[in-house]
Amino acid sequence: MLKYILIGYIGVVLTALAQLVLKIGAEKKSKSNIISFFINIYTILGYGTMFLITLINLYVFRFLDLKYILIFLPSSYVLVFLLSIFVLKEKVDRNKFLQYIFVLLGVLVFNL
Repeated sequence: MLKYILIGYIGVVLTALAQLVLKIGAEKKSKSNIISFFINIYTILGYGTMFLITLINLYVFRFLDLKYILIFLPSSYVLVFLLSIFVLKEKVDRNKFLQYIFVLLGVLVFNL
């Protein structure tokens, strides 16, 4: 079972990285046309990674109980939040910070 939990968390990390790549792709300015704005190497890589994550999740969900699976989704929210702060240098206001604290508290309370 530990093997599947680790594979699930690899999926969480890949989810966060894919969302980071998609955000970078969305911020790239295209000089030619609208299609190249939406289809660039970052968005293709991001969506390809999301497809891979879907396959990973389908595999892991076959072997784990629901109580373990429900930890993965909020974990990806927190990881995306941290990556956006440290990699993308996004500003975090008080309200956004409190929202993520509530997500963390919800994960802790739900899993106790």
